[in-house]
Amino acid sequence: MKKVFVVALSVMVLCTFTLMAQGQGESDVIKVGKYGPLSGPMSLSGTAGEHGVELAIDQINEQGGLLGKKLEIVSYDDKSSPEQAVKAVTRMIESEHVDVIVGSLHSGNVLAQAPVNEKAKVPQVGLGTSPGWLQQGFKFLFRPVPNTHIINVQIAKTIQELGYKKVGGLGRSDEYGKGGIDDIATQLEGMGIEMVSEWYQPGDTDFTGQIAKLINSGAEAIISYGVDADQGPTMKQLRRLGYTGYVFGPESMNVPSVKEVAGKDADGAIYGSAYVIPNSPEDAIDDYQRQFFEAFVEKFGSMPKSQVAMRAYDATHLLAEAMRIAGTTEGQAVRDALAEIHDYKGLAGTFDFRGNDGEGILEARMFAIKDGKDVLLEDFLK
Repeated sequence: MKKVFVVALSVMVLCTFTLMAQGQGESDVIKVGKYGPLSGPMSLSGTAGEHGVELAIDQINEQGGLLGKKLEIVSYDDKSSPEQAVKAVTRMIESEHVDVIVGSLHSGNVLAQAPVNEKAKVPQVGLGTSPGWLQQGFKFLFRPVPNTHIINVQIAKTIQELGYKKVGGLGRSDEYGKGGIDDIATQLEGMGIEMVSEWYQPGDTDFTGQIAKLINSGAEAIISYGVDADQGPTMKQLRRLGYTGYVFGPESMNVPSVKEVAGKDADGAIYGSAYVIPNSPEDAIDDYQRQFFEAFVEKFGSMPKSQVAMRAYDATHLLAEAMRIAGTTEGQAVRDALAEIHDYKGLAGTFDFRGNDGEGILEARMFAIKDGKDVLLEDFLK
């Protein structure tokens, strides 16, 4: 009996050491969770975001990793669905035990999963631009790009400066589109500018009925507020129906597909954004962005299909910087470090999270499409 006990005890000790060794092996990796649309109509933008995370992780690992560990991505497809986003984040936290998360480009999805993320105290940088999800008091959510309200202010000011008295709004009937159109309408009303609006459902591709109503309303300018996949067809259909004026929009105007789908009909689009995707790295607006595009092309063989890649790249580096400052991957410590980051140079500009409830960038630039290229608005208007 004593011999059997000793053997059993030895087996238990061996198993314990084996489990400890396995746990130690897992601790040598920092897991970066990433969820976003990898299928469906927004898959190009979602995949671009995933590529942005992958590039940032590669660069960090090539420089020796972080806290003596390598980073790896844990990716889930949220299928542009809030329900799928909740499931994805729950699995990442409970099964994959991710240390930090880069969130979806869909603001509604970021908002839907926020209670799960908040309860687990996992620092997350979401990629959606609607202001709402950072106005709910969540402490573990951050944003690496100007929110749409900041861009909407710029759009309204530009419309006022150009002297328009009546504008039309064409909006996607979801949180992103309705929030954007309503926000601009409120600002224009305060400026004495009339706005009439028409709506379409997510997934629609024919907007000609709504566009005809806006043109017939006497609108002097059009505001198009949809996701990346909507903007190219919108520009093309506007021009086909005879509208020749400016078309204002948010950062979703800044994707290569707009110019690819609309061709010369994209000229005259005016939008707010933190950055643009040029035709080649050499055309980037600064050296930091040029280096990003060069590295992106080297790794993936082409320029990004969406500026979501740039949001995700900044998000990953910001989370890495917070872990570096905290000296740990413990959630509360990383969250507190991220909330104090300032004077940090990223693709979107200089970040300052102090006292901004998760917002890191509080300004946006205005661009226009001219002869198939993105140019600064002041140069375009000259």
